[in-house]
Amino acid sequence: MAKFSYLPENKRYKIIHLKEEGYSMRQNAAKVPCGLSTVVRTLKIFSETNFIADRGRSGRPRKTSLREDRTVRGRLLETGLRGCKARLKPLLTEFQRKRRLTWAKEHSLWSIKDWENVIFSDESEFCISGNQNSAYVRRRTHEEFSPQCLKPTVKYPTKVMVWGCMSSGVGRLDIVSGTVKAMDYIEIQQNKLLPTSRDLFGNQS
Repeated sequence: MAKFSYLPENKRYKIIHLKEEGYSMRQNAAKVPCGLSTVVRTLKIFSETNFIADRGRSGRPRKTSLREDRTVRGRLLETGLRGCKARLKPLLTEFQRKRRLTWAKEHSLWSIKDWENVIFSDESEFCISGNQNSAYVRRRTHEEFSPQCLKPTVKYPTKVMVWGCMSSGVGRLDIVSGTVKAMDYIEIQQNKLLPTSRDLFGNQS
């Protein structure tokens, strides 16, 4: 469900007044100021209920005041606790984490020469249209729906699966069609990984 920021009652009355004065919704948003969607929502509520003042809230009353909330946020910031986007990491079980740690410790003393004899391979999916990552824009309050402040989205973004490998040099790349099954993966190893091994290591491979 979408979340809306609170609009003070005096601004809601101003929106109604500006509408009656003949201002467009976009002009209204610029004068209040507030987002265009806020103007649309306020006018819709007023046309349906003919009521704009705050009503009694349903549900449990607040336990803290807005001032107390600001104090808590301030104290959290003082201790270095900031609101941040969570980092993305693979979902691993405790067993998988332990295995990775053990592997890392066993190879922690390897030299560069040792690693030059290893090939790393993996497959990954890339979104080539309708990137779903967040985008940040710097805009004024009333520019919420301005074309230059929007992030276009598509319902079904185009994606491509790619397999690649590398060692002390760049290996081969393969565009994978559909889901990689066991036999597909074996074919990739034979047609891409083995030739890369010969390219990088010569007769040693």
